[in-house]
Amino acid sequence: MSIVSRYPIYTEINNCRDCYKCVRTCPVKAIQIKDAHALILHDRCTFCGTCVNECPNGVKQIRNDVDRVEMAFMSKRKVIVSLAPSYVSEFHGYEENFVRALYKLGFDAVSETAIGAALVSQALDMYVIEHGSANFISTACPSVVELVKKYYPEYISKLAPVPSPLQTHSAYLRHLYGNDIVIVFIGPCIAKKLEADEHPGYPDIALTFREVEQWLEEENIQLDNIDTGIPVEFVPAKAGKAAIYPIENGQIETSKIWQNKFVEQSALSVSGIQGIMSSLSGTHTDDFLETLNCDGGCINGPGTTKVDSAVFRKKAVASHVMTRLSTGYSMQSLLRPSMCRDTASPKKRYAERFSSWAKHRLQMNLTAADADTRRAVTWPAHSSQAYPRQKCVSPRCVRMLRARSTCCSPPSRTA
Repeated sequence: MSIVSRYPIYTEINNCRDCYKCVRTCPVKAIQIKDAHALILHDRCTFCGTCVNECPNGVKQIRNDVDRVEMAFMSKRKVIVSLAPSYVSEFHGYEENFVRALYKLGFDAVSETAIGAALVSQALDMYVIEHGSANFISTACPSVVELVKKYYPEYISKLAPVPSPLQTHSAYLRHLYGNDIVIVFIGPCIAKKLEADEHPGYPDIALTFREVEQWLEEENIQLDNIDTGIPVEFVPAKAGKAAIYPIENGQIETSKIWQNKFVEQSALSVSGIQGIMSSLSGTHTDDFLETLNCDGGCINGPGTTKVDSAVFRKKAVASHVMTRLSTGYSMQSLLRPSMCRDTASPKKRYAERFSSWAKHRLQMNLTAADADTRRAVTWPAHSSQAYPRQKCVSPRCVRMLRARSTCCSPPSRTA
């Protein structure tokens, strides 16, 4: 049985073969040898996922949070997916069936994280209009934010004063549907788990595509053989051009200020941890830096399967956005939808399964060394101060994040 860790990435010590490949490839040297095993120094780790991809024995593991989602299904709260736009490259050809599969698993609604990305771009555009420039480092990638905080503290003040697209999207969902909901992010990023841990409720839980694919396999849900009668619905609406965020230069192209201005280059895109570290270590410009830890963008994140080439994945996202735009679609109004999807059957299934799972957990010897397991069977502690610390420059987002009564008060802990 795998160890449940409080950190997004952990080491299965018993399977470590002391090859030291993770030590050699870690870009920030956050792995040390202790008792002949390669252990992660979490206070130095940026959770980029390099060690997970490079470990030949699968010793570096991603914390699995599916159990927590199943617990959420048993509560009386609605469970909403914040779906990363890179799902169209991970499940190319089965995009709609993947959304259907999420409903089949038991989720009450599916929303696109790119809605939050659109709000972030709008906020930055407003800042440029008011101040003339925005010489910030983007906060869309939590791994880059960790890198700046831990290794380049002199640039902390340069981090964009806007929450990440995921945090903004989570706040927006709470603004629409109140606080009695559970928000589950699904995407390619391991560091989003850290974002969920550090900002409880924005979102509540984060899953990688790998976890969801394994979950679908366990539930015997096949994307090529799913009921097409299940409607493909996004709440409160489909995302527009901001769905191009997961590819390099996507955030810049979403901006109405910076798009189609490659020659002027008042906003620059850098992807890949080595390129970012080089940019921060060298001569820094006064331009906006769109920084993405993964080479080519989130489409190549550590939580993906990378079955297709990077070029194919990039084309899949671009084609998806172009298809939406060519049909005349634009995200003009976000209406409050009703989330009345009948998910009683899946939730009953999880309740029955949980009864035996919980009994096994409670019988375990929860010693001090196994405190992580104790955390895995409890809800995160919500705080009225848990909303993102960064102050969004968009008046619309400021009002949304400050609406304590609707989006910042602790949710009720229903059974």
